[in-house]
Amino acid sequence: MQLTLILIALLALISTVRAVHYCAFASTISCTGDAYCCDDNGGFCCGQWPVAWGWSVQWVGLPSSTEAQAYGSSSCSGNSAVQEFGPGTQCRQGGGVQRFGSINWVHLGSKKRDNNGTVAPAQS
Repeated sequence: MQLTLILIALLALISTVRAVHYCAFASTISCTGDAYCCDDNGGFCCGQWPVAWGWSVQWVGLPSSTEAQAYGSSSCSGNSAVQEFGPGTQCRQGGGVQRFGSINWVHLGSKKRDNNGTVAPAQS
């Protein structure tokens, strides 16, 4: 019985997690136009797009308790150049000065970024 309740709770949690659509744009002043996009449930590094993209970045529909990050590198490593927090849609323009090489988002409290830029499970 207890195992059944745990499975039901787990399935309910999984069904509430949704993919976030996030993109790197060619525009230096807005999150519109040509874009390179990814969709996932958090923790994935989206990057390595051609040099024309990454001048503006956007995360659409970030859930509550999430953090979006943009990096100068193409591998989500090093210090993030931008941090935005959910909920909602967040856009950050580079203004022609800052180009972002990779972007991601994570659930706060359930995962954290370690020193080499990969997402590791939170320690209990």
